[in-house]
Amino acid sequence: MVDPHISSPLIWKEEDTTRVLIGKILSSKSYTRGAVERILQKAWNLQSGFDVIEVKGNAFMFKFVHLEEYNRILRGRPWSINGCILNLMERSKFKTCEEFDFSCCPMWIQIHNVPMEALCVENAIMIGGYVVEVVLAEDPHYKDRYLHNFLRVRVILDLRKTLASGFWMSKPNSSRFWISIRYEKL
Repeated sequence: MVDPHISSPLIWKEEDTTRVLIGKILSSKSYTRGAVERILQKAWNLQSGFDVIEVKGNAFMFKFVHLEEYNRILRGRPWSINGCILNLMERSKFKTCEEFDFSCCPMWIQIHNVPMEALCVENAIMIGGYVVEVVLAEDPHYKDRYLHNFLRVRVILDLRKTLASGFWMSKPNSSRFWISIRYEKL
């Protein structure tokens, strides 16, 4: 019988992970490396291209030439492939693919039906916190092109849980109103 514990150490190579993302397509349908590469070439519109390495079970590694393009793709999460979420994460050194938890995904949510007097970053963080873990709130009055009548919050969404569509909130005059939650790119 072979001993399941090997005492001799592995050789660890220092690999540059600064431009590598690992992602998983959350779908029961299987995708090939070629299909993923064709779809993402159009969606990402990269000037210098990227390499796709098939890992296992709809999981892929993406290696980018330029750090700026890597950062743009990372900031644009989540991405989708044929209507299914492509959950991308930064590659970590010395971590196996099985150690990545693809059940949580960063995304933007919009908080609608908020009275004008309550449109502020502090309320975006507070209301978003009722739904999920807030990462970043966007000021609704930041520059003219972002001027809108809803709050926008970057959150970490647990994809195993039921998504909230909204909830009731009280006004100072004791009446209640419905706050609606919309998930971008979902």
